[in-house]
Amino acid sequence: MLMMMRRRRRMRRMRRMMVMMMMMMMMMMMMMMMMMMMMMMMMMMMMMMMMMMVVMMMMMMMMTTTTTVVVMMMMMMMMMMMMMMMMMMMMMMMMMMMMMMMMMMMMMMMMMMMMMMMTRQMIMMKVKSLPIKF
Repeated sequence: MLMMMRRRRRMRRMRRMMVMMMMMMMMMMMMMMMMMMMMMMMMMMMMMMMMMMVVMMMMMMMMTTTTTVVVMMMMMMMMMMMMMMMMMMMMMMMMMMMMMMMMMMMMMMMMMMMMMMMTRQMIMMKVKSLPIKF
């Protein structure tokens, strides 16, 4: 009877663990989605910038030297900004990946622990049920 109770309790714990894991997974998925969205946005921005650059170039052909210089400066700045953004994004992605890996590892460990516990319990029960005393 007592054993049954214990087992039930363990089962409950297991269930709770499962729920937690599921939640974690969901969170991860969400994060990934967000990252993807961000990346998409960045790409769009890049495209826009490129277009603008082309337009500026076209305009430059008809401009005087001083204005051209200024525009050039602007473009350079824009480019720099874009590069920075990209770098940041990459970093973020890397971090996310690392986190994912860590989480996975943790989950695996948990599962292993659970299994071990279960097996041990079973063995103990068997031993106890045997007529010969160890």
